[in-house]
Amino acid sequence: TTERFYIRDIQYDRYRLKNLEGNANFIENTLMLNNISAELFRGRLKGELELSFDSLRTFRLNLEFLYIDLENFSETANLQQKIKLSGTLSGKLSLEGTKDNFSFINGDFVTLPPGGEFSIKDNRYLERLANQSGQALDLIMENFKNYYYNNGSLKLHLNKNNLEVKINLDGKNGKRNLDITMHNFFNLLKGALLWEG
Repeated sequence: TTERFYIRDIQYDRYRLKNLEGNANFIENTLMLNNISAELFRGRLKGELELSFDSLRTFRLNLEFLYIDLENFSETANLQQKIKLSGTLSGKLSLEGTKDNFSFINGDFVTLPPGGEFSIKDNRYLERLANQSGQALDLIMENFKNYYYNNGSLKLHLNKNNLEVKINLDGKNGKRNLDITMHNFFNLLKGALLWEG
């Protein structure tokens, strides 16, 4: 039997979903949530979730992000001292895995006109990006100081246990490309969320 659900407000740490709603269906040992919709970062989130209550807790999650406000995201994530970020983002993200690891991650996002700003202010953050991207620190510092973009893209891909992030920006002062590898991403995320299996 399919049941409609509505939750006015969900908050985890600084992150908040508003007006979460969708359809819930439980078949055998699998929970299926369809037609999910919620407000997030002054935009909208849509998607579907399939979660099995077996020993592995196998899951499949497909999300669509619409008109995400990057400045609001930066403020919520407490990144203002590290990054000056503005603009609007839309795209899709798919995740598959178990309680022990991800087996699949794929994300494809684009910025919307007229663009915005992507400037990195924190030197330690710049050093970390230089190490993760393999680019020289002085090049990173010069490229991402007061940089304004007209359009851009963000791609996420899981390669073995590592999350590969590709950021491509294009603006009046030229193009900026940033490739970042987050090693053992599941463990990084687990530590950040204090996720217990």
